[in-house]
Amino acid sequence: MNPIIMYFRTCHGSPIKIKASILENQPIGTPIHMLDDKKNKFKINEDHEIRNSAFVLDKLNPKNDVQVRSRQVLDREKVPTYHITITDSNTKVDVAILEISVIDVNDNLPVFNTTSTRLVWNIKPMEAIKYAIVGKVSAYDPDLNDLVVYGLDRPDPCCIIVPQTGEVMLVDPQALPAQLTILAKEKAFPSRQSKIQALLDIINEDEILDDNNSLEPHSRYGSYFDY
Repeated sequence: MNPIIMYFRTCHGSPIKIKASILENQPIGTPIHMLDDKKNKFKINEDHEIRNSAFVLDKLNPKNDVQVRSRQVLDREKVPTYHITITDSNTKVDVAILEISVIDVNDNLPVFNTTSTRLVWNIKPMEAIKYAIVGKVSAYDPDLNDLVVYGLDRPDPCCIIVPQTGEVMLVDPQALPAQLTILAKEKAFPSRQSKIQALLDIINEDEILDDNNSLEPHSRYGSYFDY
């Protein structure tokens, strides 16, 4: 976590901007920083107040030193930055603006770009050839800068998956039909992963619907359905 940099000035001028940070998912009551500017001999005291439901000024000792503490569990994916105005409760003058950056931790699973829990790829006979791309998945990670790679939960004679793209490549057409469990894994450490089921089969030519049927279309991967 980056160190907090804090600058204050007295209430005789414009409020000073203060940079701070806190890790997300920390317990309620986690302190942000001791608000004490030794250079200007300015301290936040019990006469000051903040207007923000996520943080509170907490008195620490009889000298009226205070800390800013969290009053809720923070989630960077919902609110990455808070701007808090510190005000003199007597004069109602704003004396400082606290900018708190919520630092990301790896707390979210990858999310597949589908609302379905199972995929079905029906492959045309003419497309069921070795090394053909017969399907593709994609996923994203809500955590900041986390990359996603793809894999199978166990090797399958039917197919392999390209880790970087999520493309499913047919290796042995004779191994169809097949059921795969596809994984989306974070490259971050510790790594988290999600999975989705995919069913692959060769569709009978007589079952291929013409363009006027509402159950079409055929994608580049054959007939594609989500369930």
